[in-house]
Amino acid sequence: MLNGDSSHARGYDIPLTGTTDTTGEPQDPNLYLYRNMRSVGGMPMVGEGLDKLGLRDRDVNLLSNSTMITPLFSNGLSVTVGYGNAIPSDVRNTGKKSILFRISASSLLSYGLVGLPVPNSSIPNYGQIRPAIPMNVGTFRTLIQSTAPAWQPVK
Repeated sequence: MLNGDSSHARGYDIPLTGTTDTTGEPQDPNLYLYRNMRSVGGMPMVGEGLDKLGLRDRDVNLLSNSTMITPLFSNGLSVTVGYGNAIPSDVRNTGKKSILFRISASSLLSYGLVGLPVPNSSIPNYGQIRPAIPMNVGTFRTLIQSTAPAWQPVK
């Protein structure tokens, strides 16, 4: 069957996506990363904490700023992942003073970062922002914070 015999091929139409748009609106297949953060001038507040844009010491495994890490580093900034324009229902709310922000995962590459889903049986739609290239922890911290203008308020 795999040696050039095409008698099994019947010309089936196989859809390229697993969903059918019945609303007539274009669907957005992009991966977005969501995080509730305090806002300063419409941008996320930079700093350390669950409600800020920045890495806590535990987010970098208590490593010093001069320690080199690679794309295989298994920790980073916690986010909730979602596809398209639908906001995941399990986005964590960190308090009344926070605003939900989102960023396109593909936009992080220009910062030397990558945003990805991370399997976690106790937290659906969990993800992290991690280094995309080798760098030291101090640079990783700075790059995370430098993404502040790219985050957009959602609600």
